Amino acid sequence: MTKEKTLFLAIRDLWWARGRFALMAGAIALITLLVVMLSGLTEGLGRQSTSAITSLRADQIAMERPASGETLSMSTSRITDAALQKAKTQPGVSAADPIGISTTRVTVGSTPAPATLFGVDPKAAVAPSGLGPDSAVVSSELVKDHTMQVGDSISVNGKTLRVAKVVDNASFSHIPVVWVPRSLWLQTGAQPEGRAVCSRCRRRTASTHSPSTRQQASSRSHAPARCRRSGPTPPRTAR
Repeated sequence: MTKEKTLFLAIRDLWWARGRFALMAGAIALITLLVVMLSGLTEGLGRQSTSAITSLRADQIAMERPASGETLSMSTSRITDAALQKAKTQPGVSAADPIGISTTRVTVGSTPAPATLFGVDPKAAVAPSGLGPDSAVVSSELVKDHTMQVGDSISVNGKTLRVAKVVDNASFSHIPVVWVPRSLWLQTGAQPEGRAVCSRCRRRTASTHSPSTRQQASSRSHAPARCRRSGPTPPRTAR
């Protein structure tokens, strides 16, 4: 059978069974579209859950080692002062700062709004620019939902703070993040221990590093891992 005849028969079969072939092509197209949509949805949900963590100005994040049978989680991690001091003395670490995380409500005007508070010392290396004793840094999601802008005021635990800066990619567990001074974060009833330790490594070059390496620090053994540098990689989601 020649190639021309084979092509003629294939075209004839497609024409006579055009309804069936169109149905198959439509099903494949719908499946492909569904996979693309689900992939985008999964990526968006994952980014919205951890974007505030992956955008931290830190080379490493140390958390408490979970108990047997539990998973590593920043929401349940507790870092003691002893573990913090251990992290500061690790080779290659230039700065190590505790960060507190808790979910609460803030007041925008007269409207309460859910928010995740990130409590950190304004002078810490991991603190975003603009954070001060009487100012806060808020997520762009919160600004969009409540029509805020830089210079407006929000109330956190009865204290009025001025919005000094608005940052993108700042959500934790799908809730907008508000950066506040650690002293104010402690007044919200949170545990005095930090949730994690964010460390900066001494750098020999001017290259940029993202917090892609996550080290576990046990508050029982007080032994944070050494600071290891990694090449520049895009931010990845982490719990």
